[in-house]
Amino acid sequence: MIVGRREFICGAGLITAAALLSACSEGNRADGEHVAIVGAGFAGLAAARRLADAGVRVTVLEARDRIGGRTRTDASLGVPVDIGASWIHGTQGNPITELADAIGAGTVDTDFDDFALFDNGREVASDARAGLLTESDRIAVGLDELSANAAGSASVADGLAEVADMNDPLISWIVASQITGEYAADQSSCRCGGLAATARWTVLMCCSLAATHNCHNTLPAASRFGRTPLSGESPTTTARYTSTPPPVR
Repeated sequence: MIVGRREFICGAGLITAAALLSACSEGNRADGEHVAIVGAGFAGLAAARRLADAGVRVTVLEARDRIGGRTRTDASLGVPVDIGASWIHGTQGNPITELADAIGAGTVDTDFDDFALFDNGREVASDARAGLLTESDRIAVGLDELSANAAGSASVADGLAEVADMNDPLISWIVASQITGEYAADQSSCRCGGLAATARWTVLMCCSLAATHNCHNTLPAASRFGRTPLSGESPTTTARYTSTPPPVR
């Protein structure tokens, strides 16, 4: 079966649970130590595992009715849409890659230069696509220059109003979706001054997200909604869960 976002996180929890079970053995148990971790996102689950490896009893506290933090798949519109983290950036020496391999999550190696872009169901011509990338690069440079001297109260929305045509639906969507997806915040609440080091990367990544593409380093197989594969892949994977995640309350 294809491993979805929830199953991937639960599989990661399985590995954490194995560590918890190991930590409960008489030889490893740290007498009297019981640590509560607030938040069952990736950081919280990773911290739980590290503590459990050290023999500490751990309980993870989570206010939501799910684990994973901002990493989740939303199917409220009838199709799966990944919210938050979508890519594993870098496959060499990346602990997330090792985690995906450990739980049997399928991944697809991709190429940022291999993508198709659609506007209202029609494929955008290569010259128009190149123009969009050029415009996005110009916006990134403009934000970069503005952020260097931006007032403390200036928002990303203020900067975009100066350097981008936000009335263009495609430009508006790729900028808004990237800021919301990467920073989990509206552009009006993000400080423009905080973009100095990342403006170019941020907006260029917008273009990649706007494209229905085959273009990221490694993508969990179940997260391939909304893109047209150009290389012809059909990865499947199976996963077996023989334990449960750590206690989440």
